[in-house]
Amino acid sequence: MFSFYSRSVEDKMSIARDLREKVWLLLEQKLC
Repeated sequence: MFSFYSRSVEDKMSIARDLREKVWLLLEQKLC
């Protein structure tokens, strides 16, 4: 169960990182 919890946390971190990169790319496109 602990391994499953840690895995879900890692998945959330990776998803958050992907969303942050997408938002950053959109901001750069709007600024430029």
